[in-house]
Amino acid sequence: MLPPEPIFAELGEDFEFHVIGQSLTVKQQVFAYIVRAKEYITPAQIFSESIGSNTSVYKALKALSDEGKIVKSQWGHYKKS
Repeated sequence: MLPPEPIFAELGEDFEFHVIGQSLTVKQQVFAYIVRAKEYITPAQIFSESIGSNTSVYKALKALSDEGKIVKSQWGHYKKS
């Protein structure tokens, strides 16, 4: 069943469709969490915030690392560049 109003979506950088006007993408949420933390964080801390699934969080971490927005210091520890 279709909703009564049209839904507008856009293809995100993570190659998933995101509804326009709704919440941030997983990648955006992960980056915001890392920026707020101001210290090294682990994926387990991100999972505890209910941000995305296991796969989407790790994809976001990899993409952010590839873009140079975050750095990985130790095994599984990330911080803003």
